[in-house]
Amino acid sequence: SSGFTIAQSANEQQQLVYDQGKYSWPFQIFLTEDLPPTINDHRSYPRVRYYLQVILDKISYRSNTKETPYLNIFPRVNLLQNPQCLISTTFNNKNKKDVILKGTLNKSGIIPGESITGTLEIENPRKVLIKCIYVTLFQNYEIGSDSRRLKIFETTLPEIVNLKNEQIREPFSIIIPPNILPPSYK
Repeated sequence: SSGFTIAQSANEQQQLVYDQGKYSWPFQIFLTEDLPPTINDHRSYPRVRYYLQVILDKISYRSNTKETPYLNIFPRVNLLQNPQCLISTTFNNKNKKDVILKGTLNKSGIIPGESITGTLEIENPRKVLIKCIYVTLFQNYEIGSDSRRLKIFETTLPEIVNLKNEQIREPFSIIIPPNILPPSYK
């Protein structure tokens, strides 16, 4: 926490006096590169919040004017500088009925508003009815000993509904909502 003065009298004994009117003082604040993103959901704990405090220090017999607007801090993540985010990733799982789900995502780093594209392969040797495939995006976070898992987005794949096929191969593309929470951060 640090502060700075935007305007003050050259002599501490004198008061800084302005005529009635509107005044503005441009200023800039440089943020360090390692600030964690804002997490300000009133339903969850812990929270990470940032605010800017502006105080108009008046003469002693009047109270100060104070404004405290909240700021949202989102780290800039340049995926081109993180080559591991641009590499395709695979996953697979098998359930009790021997249905094998394999998938490939075109990359593991996704920016809000961008599409996740990939391919699903399903091996269904018993021809079990597959009602639908849900795709859910979760956000996990750990701060100290606290952790939380939030469902951000969920959809179903429209081409895989009520199927009993032995083999299914389906490409997919899902647009990630542009207003999701901040990016991954260590």
